[in-house]
Amino acid sequence: MLFFLNLFRLAVTGLSLVLMAQQPTSDLEARLFFGTRLVFILMLIIDYANVTYYNKGLERGLGAVGLGGAILIAIGDFLGIFELIKITGAGTGEFLIVGAEGNFVTEGLILSANSYFFYTFAFIMVIMGLEVANVGIRSIINPPKEKRKKGDNNNKGRKTKPASAAMEG
Repeated sequence: MLFFLNLFRLAVTGLSLVLMAQQPTSDLEARLFFGTRLVFILMLIIDYANVTYYNKGLERGLGAVGLGGAILIAIGDFLGIFELIKITGAGTGEFLIVGAEGNFVTEGLILSANSYFFYTFAFIMVIMGLEVANVGIRSIINPPKEKRKKGDNNNKGRKTKPASAAMEG
């Protein structure tokens, strides 16, 4: 069951990222685009923080890598909300992410918006895909067992009173 929940999570995350990947055509749309992505990535940060904190071994490592990468993506989206980076059309139809003029930190930044969005999408999908594969492999090697309530042995070896005797006494 855990495998299928993780697989569903992977599919919903991928679909969400694809639906959020519309190229903005105005400054307001760009800010909304970065804001939407930021909220989504912040939810992933919470998820990866939980994975990192509550697991051991490979799960903890995947959670830490996902947490670090999601924080870096969130920083980029945060810069976009406050227009410290902007999405511009380069005249050739390719969108670029450029730093804001007059800002010492981001002014010299120029990179392809398509590459940025593709690589962030690929990073998130690869980390989640590794999580799904890990859960799937672990469930094949060590299948989950049914949990029983403490003391529940399907009444084996116990003497029980008939219902009529229980009512009397």
